Amino acid sequence: MATTATISDYRRTDLRTNALETPFWISSAIVDAAAVAGLKDKACLLFSFPKEGEKTIIWDIACQIITGFTSSTTIKVGYGTIATDAVTTAGTMTYAGATTDNFMTNANFTAITAAWYTPAAANTWLTARAAGTHTEAANLLTGAATTVPCVTLTFGTATVIVGKIQVHMQIAVIPGT
Repeated sequence: MATTATISDYRRTDLRTNALETPFWISSAIVDAAAVAGLKDKACLLFSFPKEGEKTIIWDIACQIITGFTSSTTIKVGYGTIATDAVTTAGTMTYAGATTDNFMTNANFTAITAAWYTPAAANTWLTARAAGTHTEAANLLTGAATTVPCVTLTFGTATVIVGKIQVHMQIAVIPGT
């Protein structure tokens, strides 16, 4: 059963048109809890992959909590889809099943502590990466013009008043025809 959430958009499109060697790092904009009311009820859209058929492997993930979050805050980095890449703030993100923590679970973070965090607790991405496999929505994303795959950040049920985080992913785009 799919669920939906309202989006708050944090993609950095200025970093998506470069011609870098692969793999390369991409970074989201900084998610600032003090700047957006009701952030706990939103899907923070970090990255989208709208190029039809383009295969992108996620090699590594690093999150920097720049300013510690409000006490009792939980953080998850996961997988969702948007209808088209034109969807932005106030649009809708769709999750299929329990994909809100495919890349990093709440167990990976101490949300109140400013620090760098990487996947360490069992999750879909880490399992696929450790097995050396490339599994859709785990560590492989296939771009699409509609039902666009995305990387998203969500907060738990606690009210989030303060805190800043930025997400970085090392990716490689598989050359296609």
